[in-house]
Amino acid sequence: MNHTSESRLVFHDRNLFTVVLLGGVLAGFVSFTIGATLPLIGKAFDVNTSQLGVLLGVFTAAFGLFQIPAGFLALKWGTRETFLIGLALAGVASVFSGLSTNIIELASFRVIVGIGAAFSSGTAYSLVASYYKEGEKGKSIGLFFGVTNGLGGVAGLPVALALAQVFGWSFPVQLGGILTLLVTLVCFLILPKDSMKKEAQIRLVWSKGRSVLGSRSIWALALGLAGFTAGAYVPIDFLTQYFSQAHPSWGINTAAAIAAVGVMFTLPGGILGGRMGERKGVDRRLILGISGAIFGLMLLAFPFLNVEILWPWYAVAGIFVGIVSTVINIVPAYLKESEAENLSLGIGIISSTQLVFTSVFAILFGIIVDKSGFTPAWFTSGLITLLLLPLLFLVSSSRPKPVA
Repeated sequence: MNHTSESRLVFHDRNLFTVVLLGGVLAGFVSFTIGATLPLIGKAFDVNTSQLGVLLGVFTAAFGLFQIPAGFLALKWGTRETFLIGLALAGVASVFSGLSTNIIELASFRVIVGIGAAFSSGTAYSLVASYYKEGEKGKSIGLFFGVTNGLGGVAGLPVALALAQVFGWSFPVQLGGILTLLVTLVCFLILPKDSMKKEAQIRLVWSKGRSVLGSRSIWALALGLAGFTAGAYVPIDFLTQYFSQAHPSWGINTAAAIAAVGVMFTLPGGILGGRMGERKGVDRRLILGISGAIFGLMLLAFPFLNVEILWPWYAVAGIFVGIVSTVINIVPAYLKESEAENLSLGIGIISSTQLVFTSVFAILFGIIVDKSGFTPAWFTSGLITLLLLPLLFLVSSSRPKPVA
């Protein structure tokens, strides 16, 4: 390939990356809006913190449980097709979520949003990885996670709360759904047909998937960082509720802004994680273990901090969340059992395990808060994060290879 054609290919792939990125940002927005508006939803439907925990938990459970089916569907239908179906489901369900008249209806629609998010999550990373060669996958995955989580979270936290305070809690939820459907149309028109191999027969799909399902490294990654994922996402969803109950003088707008700072700093964290994950000679397991341990210790200290310290504290925590969330998606891209068309399933198993764990913990967190307060709830988050990290030693050594 000559220099001119190679440059065009890179430019084309960057355009594809940008289109998938738009879908990821909107998916992040519809995920975070409910957490930002929890106090308003609680007042609208007259429900307590435990019930709000269930609302968060059912979304996360659906997001987690359908990650593995999404991986198999990507083998059967194609990564692009599964990604588009996921975006469309999340968009439609978000629009209908805003029409809910009680907490049960809202929880039901959030389950469908979670299913859509599951279909579009691992497949998005798989699409991004397919657009770049070895040595560049980590940087692209890091940038993808950082931008989708960072921008999606910033929009889904203070922006959503501000809109909800003016127009009602349902407005940002429906707005996110409409924008997601528009981006789905753009992706449908621009993303090329799937070039990865698809299996026509179910038995062949299952045969290929078994090697991923039986991978010790995949399951060790999933379980070793399950506590980290729960600690990264459950407390931040409860932050506005924490401020409204434990520190009402701080204000829920401040809570949403601080949470947004944490989410925003996952962007530089993701970029940093992408570079660290591709650095020659560095063991990716070490990056995950050290970053996860620091984050766990930060969670233990969180309830003892005042509001001024929480701003930089959440910024640093966001960087570590970005690093871990990027590197954990880089490792499967280079494992033999989960490379190429198997990557969606590998990432799906990891995400599924962690998100089911997170959904259970979201419910537990709400129960602990109602019975004992927020301090023991945050302390439990930190302990669980730290206790599960040693399972990372079971992951096969993952070091970047020299790039010619």
